[in-house]
Amino acid sequence: MDHIYAVGVGGANIDLCGRSYAPIEPCDSNPGEIEISAGGVTRNICDNLARLGADVKFVSAVGDDLFARIICEQSAQAGIDVSHIYHTPGRSSSMYLAILDNSGDMHVALSDMHVLQNLPLLILMGGYSAFVCWFGFHTGFLLTSNGVILSTLLAHLFMDASIFIL
Repeated sequence: MDHIYAVGVGGANIDLCGRSYAPIEPCDSNPGEIEISAGGVTRNICDNLARLGADVKFVSAVGDDLFARIICEQSAQAGIDVSHIYHTPGRSSSMYLAILDNSGDMHVALSDMHVLQNLPLLILMGGYSAFVCWFGFHTGFLLTSNGVILSTLLAHLFMDASIFIL
């Protein structure tokens, strides 16, 4: 029987979540707690699949900063194959910042996913092909996977790779 695995293609970011101890006072410093963790919708889906025992490979782009190390370490600890994550020189990793009020409801959030624009099309093309692309990633893993989790943030790249291969 063939090896069964899934591939996630999408965002990986650092989630910064702050929760105020009291009702939020606009235009003021609000005492509270701040937590940091690896996040991103596709990465979170891969994390849950891996924790349930699935073999999961993850394709994404991160920066070359401390957050990239945290994202990759926490993902690998969950059981995700992070060998297909592209580390972008000179860029910061994606970040998501959520501010919650004292009852836990989101007051505001900001998302910076610019590093995903640096995910080389060659990585996705290499995922389809039977050769090793010059980035050094193992290839052909998309065609032989049993399922692909695709973020809408990267759907245009995936379609470009599909059209190019066809």
